[in-house]
Amino acid sequence: MQGQDPTALVRLTAALGVLQRVAPALAGRLAEPVAADHLHRDAAGRTLRDWRGTALDLDAHGVRVVSAGDPRERGLWFGLGSGSALDAALARGESYALWEPDPQLLAVALARFDWSRHLASGALALHLGPDLLALAQTPPRGPHVVDVATLHMRGPEHRLLAQRGARPIALLVEGRLLVDGLAAALDRRGYDCYQVGVEHLGRAELDRVVRTLAPRFALAINDTNGLAEWTASHDLPLAVWEIDPTTDVPRRLTAPAPRAHVYSYRAAHLVGFRRAGWSHVEHLPLAADPFARRRRHLLGPQRVRYTSDIAFVGASMARQARVLLARFTTRLAELRGADTRALAADVRALERVLAAQARDLDHFHVPELLAEHMGEALALWRASGESERPEALVGELCASQRRAAVVAALSGHGIEVWGDEGWRELLAPFGADGARVRYRGPAGNREEIEYVYSGATVNLDIGRLYQDDIVTLRVFDVLACGGLCLTEHNAEVERLFAVGEELETWSSLAELRRAVARHLEHPERAAAIGARGRRAIEERHALDLRLDHMLAGLVAPRLASAA
Repeated sequence: MQGQDPTALVRLTAALGVLQRVAPALAGRLAEPVAADHLHRDAAGRTLRDWRGTALDLDAHGVRVVSAGDPRERGLWFGLGSGSALDAALARGESYALWEPDPQLLAVALARFDWSRHLASGALALHLGPDLLALAQTPPRGPHVVDVATLHMRGPEHRLLAQRGARPIALLVEGRLLVDGLAAALDRRGYDCYQVGVEHLGRAELDRVVRTLAPRFALAINDTNGLAEWTASHDLPLAVWEIDPTTDVPRRLTAPAPRAHVYSYRAAHLVGFRRAGWSHVEHLPLAADPFARRRRHLLGPQRVRYTSDIAFVGASMARQARVLLARFTTRLAELRGADTRALAADVRALERVLAAQARDLDHFHVPELLAEHMGEALALWRASGESERPEALVGELCASQRRAAVVAALSGHGIEVWGDEGWRELLAPFGADGARVRYRGPAGNREEIEYVYSGATVNLDIGRLYQDDIVTLRVFDVLACGGLCLTEHNAEVERLFAVGEELETWSSLAELRRAVARHLEHPERAAAIGARGRRAIEERHALDLRLDHMLAGLVAPRLASAA
């Protein structure tokens, strides 16, 4: 982490010296090498932590007193945050046991603040990661203070603390979508959850997590390199639920992992996982959490802001598409080496592929077009052992262009788009005016997205062009909010939902325009379909049901209780 002042090393060295005397094991743990690319200091001196793709300002959230306790006793400080509030409390003569899950953030704080005398006197006692269990079982009797930013990230751990460590523990690998829902569903089943950042902890600390917490099993959204092998080394059951597209083929396991299960949202991926050495592979569609996702009643300013005829919430994919296409061409240049003539021919061939695909945005032709126009280059690519798939790298650009074309096709009806800034760039070539295609900015993944889905007469779903065999997460979320979802037709949609009763589908732009016009003319019918879609989520596609299915392979037969 950059931006530390010149005396930071002196403060850190002094603090570690004290810890060597009062808590030598902890001092050793802080010295273990770990990645710190998730922590940053901006130009204003604020401490930023990357959390699920956003920069969380640790200085901006403050702290909250959960319980007063006995002010004469040492209190519990849950989560470090930026460290400023704790520093002020120590300066007032207060005493705390600090729990912090991130060793790198703790080291940054020890370099930033002069806490050596507080560590030496016992006014500050440090507890790292899995030490939380001991604090839960024997909590300090003084005030209980939580750092709000940490509580935002570590709600499951705070529940573990409240339960006094009495319930069995499940490990959750840090991730983005659906992780919070899985934690809540596990809580309903009598488990406490501990989130482990496998990419930001050293192997010794990861092993300490398992030894200290004795978890019953581990769950992960998407695979992480080495995860299955690590859990196998502890004979720990693991379920990985793949929910996101990737440009890579599944990585090959480097050691047997007989208790690791992988579930993929896409049936086409199962073969790749089996080839990679996974012994338990299964298709598991996506889902929504009807306890968390629900219909919102729009009142006052919310009605003005979120009511719309047609809404689409999703990424433009513009920036990602450029990055992936650049990665493809860069790798081709490496493979061609000094043969600039061949590389120039590859670039011209790639332009022909993209132009041909752009002429038919209803079907994905990139794999056969690449084979037709770039056969020699593909052979070089595959011979090199490259793990990324060329059709996926190129396909993201085509998917982005197609997504923009579908949105623009509805400009005559009026459509509101929520997503990243790349939408401004994508919509410009179509000449869509601001009144008929309105870019509304990003939509928060929690309450705000529910207001968008609830306020729209029609919620449009546009999947990635190269994934015409899945039901997207957007569909499940829209239906959980009781909104009408108009999604692209495929066999998987028909298998999971009653088309025409629980959602509507389209197969061409002309069909899409007719369906939109029909529902805008009869909004009461759209609302009735949305209500039936909500029941479909509750009865057949709830996150709890998917979790129970995964748990059946890990802890069967007792699912209703973790006792």
